[in-house]
Amino acid sequence: MDTGKATFSRLVADVVGGLAFWVARQPEREINPAPLVLTPEARREYDRLRKRRQRARVTGRPV
Repeated sequence: MDTGKATFSRLVADVVGGLAFWVARQPEREINPAPLVLTPEARREYDRLRKRRQRARVTGRPV
């Protein structure tokens, strides 16, 4: 039975050898960024929502 030791060893070897790298997952990262052109009011609303998500991330509270 594979305990994952071989897989982990191979992964570590790839990272050390420069063939792979680890990137932290960011589920809150925006999939759909803001459109290039926004009205001033839409921009304020977009910024409000973005700041709200940032604050929720820091405090650990849901949005």
